Amino acid sequence: MIRFVGTGCKTVTIESICHANFETVASTSTPLGRYFVAQPSHSQNKKPVRICWTFGDNHDTCIQYSTTYTGTYGVYHLYSQPGAYNVCVNILYDGGCEAQNCHTIQTGEADSCNADFERIPINTTNNPLSAYFRALPWHNHDKKPARICWTFGDNRDTCINYGQDYMGPYIVGHTTSTLIIMKYA
Repeated sequence: MIRFVGTGCKTVTIESICHANFETVASTSTPLGRYFVAQPSHSQNKKPVRICWTFGDNHDTCIQYSTTYTGTYGVYHLYSQPGAYNVCVNILYDGGCEAQNCHTIQTGEADSCNADFERIPINTTNNPLSAYFRALPWHNHDKKPARICWTFGDNRDTCINYGQDYMGPYIVGHTTSTLIIMKYA
């Protein structure tokens, strides 16, 4: 014999839990193109009804989906220049649960640069304390230097600002007050 003590009903609310994620696939046709695929996840298997993308370059988009859609939740985006962009996906599910996720992605090749210099021999002066130097800047995207600073070691250092339209060589002259003789073995 089964006996019930105290009967009653209780309302149990099952909370919907949803998540958002995405993967990025590089374009084979251009280093600035990316294909983004949303990866929705809902505890009650509800489907996305809207997916909004923030690409980090002020060219965002939202796409509406029906609850019967069975394809991938992907979108292609072409960036205008290489760089690091904060990309976010926001997924609104049927029933109202909403989730967002963001990642930083790199398009194109990241900026890389270095600098070297050479001493330019001068024949017009007999002053061994004077010298001219040419900066040899390098940038993987052929960007020009905006500023070159020279450290000579005699507390008479200098920085020179250059416009992006500068076409000449990056040369500086310097006269030191002491002669430094270096010997190499």
